[in-house]
Formats: sequence, structure tokens, C-alpha cells
Amino acid sequence: MMKSWMAKVKRIPTPLIFAWGLFAGAAFLSVVPQPVRILAAALQGDINGDGKVDIVDLSILLSNFGKTASPSPTSTPPPTPGPTATAYPIPAGSTLLRKNDFEDGKENSWDNTMVFETSPDRWTVDTGVPLAAQGTWRARAEVRAGDPQIASGYRSQLSSGIKPNNHQYLSCFRFLIPGSSDLPGQYGSNAWKLIWEQHTVNIGGSPPLALFVDGTKGQPVTLSHAAGDGSRSDWSKAGVALDTWHHFCAKYYQSTSSGTGWLELWLDGQWQTLNSGQQRKAFATAGASVDGLYVLGGIYRGGGHGGTSIIYTDDYQEYRVGP
Repeated sequence: MMKSWMAKVKRIPTPLIFAWGLFAGAAFLSVVPQPVRILAAALQGDINGDGKVDIVDLSILLSNFGKTASPSPTSTPPPTPGPTATAYPIPAGSTLLRKNDFEDGKENSWDNTMVFETSPDRWTVDTGVPLAAQGTWRARAEVRAGDPQIASGYRSQLSSGIKPNNHQYLSCFRFLIPGSSDLPGQYGSNAWKLIWEQHTVNIGGSPPLALFVDGTKGQPVTLSHAAGDGSRSDWSKAGVALDTWHHFCAKYYQSTSSGTGWLELWLDGQWQTLNSGQQRKAFATAGASVDGLYVLGGIYRGGGHGGTSIIYTDDYQEYRVGP
């Protein structure tokens, strides 16, 4: 960093300031003690550094007396990442089932997992920009127009192991939607896109829990949670910022019964009010499968969604809450 020339001065408690003038036709020299900053030199008073104190030094001193020097320009420090979105506090007594923060540099480090991608470059893990939400590594999911269809959709997703029914779970992850990403609102019908889902094992059809993204490129997006087939709408949140890390959590009792299953949602550490006006909604959170649910994170979009979809994800965690 460059230093201001002010850093090269020293304070002289009471230096002598010389003032030349004429009075009644006679020359006079006035010596007045004043507190002032002067440039430090090998010889005190040698302001121009020529090795002597003379009228030139006096002229420099008088012409600059009372002035405040502007600091020299300094180099701009490199940008640093902003604060990560507030995370939901993990309830006491929770058991971590699986965690994937990508810090091992691998595409995925969960148990019994797969990466669904249309080509090897659609799901990547690296340390580039934007910086990771935590640590140094994060994942990037992408789907482009013209990509081949995978299992009834267009996907770049990471999948996890299975969670059995009749337990309470907490599933969290961080995501960032870049302003350069194409969004469903730019297109017509069948242009939906989801970025997280809990899917029933060994049963076709739509996931019972799904997080959708809607909006127009370059504008804040709307998040919504619903059944994957749109038969049930649970929550929506408009004005969610682009190019910013967000933290999403779903806490739910996983059950095929509407009498015991329920759902709660958190976004950036805030407990969300659902469409019902309540913060908990009762319904069957799992399909009729004896095996349970598994999570899929990344991008899954409909055939009407064109352009290039991109999302950055990080810090997937799944807990069983309580016994």
C-alpha cells in the first residue's frame, strides 16, 4: 500500500516562522513561534533536501503554510465475500445422517448417491467465483436447451441415501441463483424448475416435497414449496435476491398419513409462515412406499423451460430429529 507524504512528516513543537515585510519604508524580519508540520529531512529546515537551509526553503514553507495535504491514492483491496445467509439452528438431540459440503473436492460424498447429469460438465465442484457459502468448495449445476431428457425431465442433480418413514427429519442446504441464469418466467407453459425435492423411493410420479423457482432473468425470484405435481401448494416467497447465498431448511415428520405428517420451513434462519397462515402444515409428507424418501438437489426443469439454467449449491445436511 502506498503511503501518503504526510506519513513522512514529523511534528515540530514550536518552529520559527519567518515573515518578511516593509514598515515605514524599512524592511523588517518577524520571528513568530507556530505549531506546524514540515517535511522531515536530514538537516532540520532543509525542506527541498538540497543539504542547506536558505530562502528557497522559506519560500516553500510560506507557500504551504496552513494547507492540508491530500493522501496519495491507495490500492483498492480485493473484494471479500459478503456474510453468509443466517442458518437455521440445528435442534438439540439431532443426529446427523449425511453431510455434503464438497470440501473433499468430489462431486458428491454422500452414501448411496448418484449424480444425474446430461454430460460430464453439467454438475461440477470447484473453488471459483462465486465463492463457496462455507469453506472453499461448492457445486455448480447447469441445464442447457437441447440437453437430452433424463427420467422424465431435464436434470443436473445430486441424490442422497434413503430416509425411512415415521421419523422427524431436518433437511438443509445453501443455494445461490446467479443473475445470468435463465428462469421459468421467460417462457411459456411447462417451464417450471425446482432446485430441491424429497422423492419417494421405488414409486414413479412427482415428489411430495419440492422447492420451485420462478421469475425473469436478472430479477429477484419467487420461491415456492409444493407437491411436485402442483396438487398441493404450501408456501411462496417473492423478492428473493439473486447472486446471494441463501439457506433453506425443511423440517418435517415423514409419514404416509395426513394425520401424523407435517411440514415447517425456514429461509435464511427465519421460520416461514405458510399459505395456511400457520407455521406448520399437516399432510402426508411421503408417498405410499415402505422404503421412504431420498433428496435430490440441483436443477430439474420442464421441457418448456429454454435457455441455460444455473444454480450454485453448498452445505447439504440431513438430520434425524429426536429418537
